[in-house]
Order: sequence, then structure tokens, then C-alpha cells
Amino acid sequence: GKGSTFFVQLPREGPPEEAPMPVRQVPLAATGKRILILDDERSAVENLKLVLLPLGHTVEGLQDPRQLDAALARFEPDLLILDIMMPGISGLEILKMLKARESELPVLVSSAYHTNVDIVRALGASWQPKPWQSEALQAEVTRLLLARAARE
Repeated sequence: GKGSTFFVQLPREGPPEEAPMPVRQVPLAATGKRILILDDERSAVENLKLVLLPLGHTVEGLQDPRQLDAALARFEPDLLILDIMMPGISGLEILKMLKARESELPVLVSSAYHTNVDIVRALGASWQPKPWQSEALQAEVTRLLLARAARE
């Protein structure tokens, strides 16, 4: 017969270059803030940092809910980003605790469990579904930080 022809494409040496993450224009009142992330999944914490650091924020991540009180006292965040499903204590329990303390700290809940949206909002927190879109998350973080700055 005629045989077969194969085309083989080999990757270049080294890892592919990553495209830089686009940076949104952020009002000055919403830059340079301290954001604390509490999520038991390390990858979620690291991905959130990648989205928020280009906006000029100082971002700290926690994976253990038992460390939250110490981190709140030490870091004094302007915003808390919180997961719902965590071992030991749920994000909903943390929201209830913050509400009982009459905390003024804005909270953004990011979770794949959409059944809790109404409860989260009733407890005064904002909601972003997982998996989140970078621009939507950046916009919501900016909105929450601007709202806090307007209250101060």
C-alpha cells in the first residue's frame, strides 16, 4: 500500500510561559488592603492569592479554622474570604460567631455548595460560587472593600 504519514509535535524545552493575569482598574480606596482567606484546601488559598495580589492587597491564607481568632487579632484584615465546608467548624458557624460578636468585618463566602446562598446572605455575607471567575471575584472584593471604606 501507500503507508501512513505521522506528524509529531514536540514541546519546546522548559515550561510554557504563563500569560500574565490581567489587572483590573481598582479605585484607590480599595487597594492596599489586608485580606484573610480561610479555606481548608491549600490550592484554593493559593489560587485566591494569585487573583488578589495583582490588585495590590496583602493576602494571608489559613487552612485551619481553629487559627482564625489569632489571625484576626494579629493580621486585622479588611476582608475575610471564607469557605463553607471545612473540618472541625463550618464557615456558617464562623459567620454566626462573627455576627454574634457584631463584627464589622466584611465576609465573602466562596463555596461550591450553592444550597447555602440564602443563609450566607441572611448572615450578612457576600457570595461567590466555586469555581469562581477571576474578574467576578476581583469585582466583588473591590465592591466590599469600597463599601467598608465608605462606612469608615
